[in-house]
Amino acid sequence: MDLLLRGIAILLVSVILITFLLSMARTTLLNRRRRDPLLSLATRFVHAIVVKLARKRKSDEDVARVTVWYMPLFVLILISIWFSVVLFAFAILYWESAAETTFFDSLISSGSALSTLGFDTPSTPQGQVIAIIEGAFGLMIVIFFFSFIPGYQSTMLARDVRTAWLYERVGPTPTGIDVLLWLYQNMAENEHDDFWASWEDWFRQLRVTHVLAPEVIYTPSSFSNQSWVVCSHALLDAAAFHLAAVDKRSVAAPHLCMKVGASAMREVSATLGFAPDHLPAPPTGLPAPPDGQPTEAQFVAGIEQLKAAGVPVAASDAEAWAQFSGMHAVYGPPLHHIFEQTLTRRYPGLLTTKKSTLPE
Repeated sequence: MDLLLRGIAILLVSVILITFLLSMARTTLLNRRRRDPLLSLATRFVHAIVVKLARKRKSDEDVARVTVWYMPLFVLILISIWFSVVLFAFAILYWESAAETTFFDSLISSGSALSTLGFDTPSTPQGQVIAIIEGAFGLMIVIFFFSFIPGYQSTMLARDVRTAWLYERVGPTPTGIDVLLWLYQNMAENEHDDFWASWEDWFRQLRVTHVLAPEVIYTPSSFSNQSWVVCSHALLDAAAFHLAAVDKRSVAAPHLCMKVGASAMREVSATLGFAPDHLPAPPTGLPAPPDGQPTEAQFVAGIEQLKAAGVPVAASDAEAWAQFSGMHAVYGPPLHHIFEQTLTRRYPGLLTTKKSTLPE
């Protein structure tokens, strides 16, 4: 009977430690995020707390003051979960190997080794060997803490600097028309491809960083009243509008930008639980559309605004609207889901906006 219990204890410890090692590897080493029970537990716990508190706030700035704590809380909770499961697993080993006489003493010895403090190392040889091994696990957690923060800060900086770049040029409520107006008023035609290529790279980085570290999705911009989600929607609308209605002499660069951006939004939204197969079909005709869906009247108003600013519009209104609405149906629903999940204010004005006159 004792042999059976010992075998069960060793099997349980092995499962717990393998689960911990896989969780740490998926968080820090693997370049593809997979579902992990410990990561999911931390994410759900933090998300429930932050969302509950943020929904009570009325202004965008108040919401940002709450959501900015998402990442720090996630790191704290995840480390606490890791610490607890490893602490419990090695406590079983101390107790089962008779290095300690009671389970409470085993927990104390486990905490001593895992915290790398060594204030209560067992005097038995088997207990000292276990303490050495557990100390290595403790060092893994400490190294994760100090290596994760610089990577997180670098990800946030790269995203927010580009977001601020756009806001500073098109104003506090960027839309697709704003982006196109600024582009045609402030950049030479031979520079347009570079503009779209730079934002294509931005979307590609978003796809990598925000899928591998979904916690970053919820973290607001470092700059007040700015949003990477709103920025993404404005750029995708601008690219789609350009492809549908603006002079077709240069389409490769905006097409790639929209293709990469739409793919990035779909992957990020899937990380947040977006299921496109379960969505209702997009509405036909012109009833009041759901949030994030432009109307044909707004689209026509955007065309007139571009014409008034001297932007070369090539296609007819009806033809352009059909092309634009088809492209918007690809990236609109995923973006709508991201807006909902991150408690981001609605994409302001969609295609109906003021004229951008800010200098480069």
